[in-house]
Amino acid sequence: MTTPPTSCIIPEPSPLAEANPLILVVDDVAANLRILRSLLGQTNYRLSFASSGQQALERAQAAHPDLILLDLMMPGMDGLEVCKRLKQDAQTADIPIIFLTASQEIEHVVDAFQEGAVDYVTKPFRAQELLVRIKTHLDLTQLRQRAQRRAVQEEILRQVVVGIHGSLDLKEILNQAIAGIHVLLQADRVLICQHLSGDKPPGAQWQMVTSSSGEFPPEIKFAATLTTQHLSVDDSEFLDPDDALWLQETQTAAELRSPIFMGQDFWGTLLIQYQRPRCWGGEAALARPIVAQLEIAIHQAQLYRQLADTVGQLETVNHELTRLSNLDGLTQIGNRRFFDTQFQQEWARSLREKQPLTVILADVDYFKNYNDTYGHLEGDRCLKIIAHVLGKAPRRTTDVVARYGGEEFVMVLANTDETGAEHVALRVQELLHQLNLPHISHQSSPCVTISLGIATAIPTQSMHPMDLIDRADKALYQAKADGRNRYKIAPRSDLDGATAQEN
Repeated sequence: MTTPPTSCIIPEPSPLAEANPLILVVDDVAANLRILRSLLGQTNYRLSFASSGQQALERAQAAHPDLILLDLMMPGMDGLEVCKRLKQDAQTADIPIIFLTASQEIEHVVDAFQEGAVDYVTKPFRAQELLVRIKTHLDLTQLRQRAQRRAVQEEILRQVVVGIHGSLDLKEILNQAIAGIHVLLQADRVLICQHLSGDKPPGAQWQMVTSSSGEFPPEIKFAATLTTQHLSVDDSEFLDPDDALWLQETQTAAELRSPIFMGQDFWGTLLIQYQRPRCWGGEAALARPIVAQLEIAIHQAQLYRQLADTVGQLETVNHELTRLSNLDGLTQIGNRRFFDTQFQQEWARSLREKQPLTVILADVDYFKNYNDTYGHLEGDRCLKIIAHVLGKAPRRTTDVVARYGGEEFVMVLANTDETGAEHVALRVQELLHQLNLPHISHQSSPCVTISLGIATAIPTQSMHPMDLIDRADKALYQAKADGRNRYKIAPRSDLDGATAQEN
């Protein structure tokens, strides 16, 4: 079983997000320091000053500024040596350094960048230009720190999901989720509470199933909502009295609640608590995929327990477990594993019967733009709708529809030639067009569209199954290159990857 990544350290959010950026100004000339103090004092930046190279190193270590303005020519330790030492120290290596100097010699410019500087401004400088450069590099630093933090979070999230599915024991599953969320969201306390009474919230009775803190009472009673909700003592005038009392009794300043469902039935609530006031960010978005996988894992654990209790239900339970393992958690259609299995089976059958087999790859056009415009919740909703449309397009129950990955889907149509495949592609686009889903960031259409790549073959012993998928992928690529919102059919003789043609 995978152990939650409790040893992983998520980089702290950039100070730029919590307080005004701190700039360290280094110059051995007092007049220059006064000029920069006067200029930067008109901004919201916090300032620190150093008049020598050694003093700059000490203050950089102590205060860890967000940016350093560094004079090149200084007695004793010059700016190049200061820059070199800062870049050699892991604690200061990522601080952007802008050289601010009267030297215009090209060798000095080259040396500055070789030592790791991000910019070089010569004196006398233009005030507006310097301020713009400072802001640009502060923004770039913040973007880089966000990307690093997101990468660590995604790796922890991946490990948590793997850990959740590493057991069929409910208690172990919940403990895995608790430990992972505790690390991922840097929470003070994480609880999972199961719904006990037959009444819907508010007023429901609850029992704590597991917690990241052992200092909690075994049974709790409180009101909770069926939707994800942020609670905060800062909004006390808007809180339900029961919620306000709950936060007070648990010594919680902020709490994120997320409901847990078993299919259509309300099962319980995930509580993520902080003992200090909090500015809510993307916590709900990070918790959502864990809750989705947790719901599947709880369902699997319940099924497994039924299997142990009732041997006579073995076949039904195994079928349901298999279905869940082959199901895409978001769109509720087949996942990549399901596709791989079904495609191999259909390939073998078509090979035996010498019948045509078609693969259609479909990709949502400009989906990244859609997510950026409408948000990931609407993006998830869009993918669900696309999956529903694809599921309705084929006429036969034997046809396979699955999520191939991200915003890409795949269809496997047995005993289907190019004409039949074209009818399915047209039906997909017609059904989607009828829905008229708005997409204002689409570059050529006011609504959501889809591109499709079609490949058909009668399998032979000399062919490899991946040839057919590769041809469909090339056809999809050509559809994208030709303007999207269309389908392309790869020539049946195109086993070497020649350019797809439009039908």
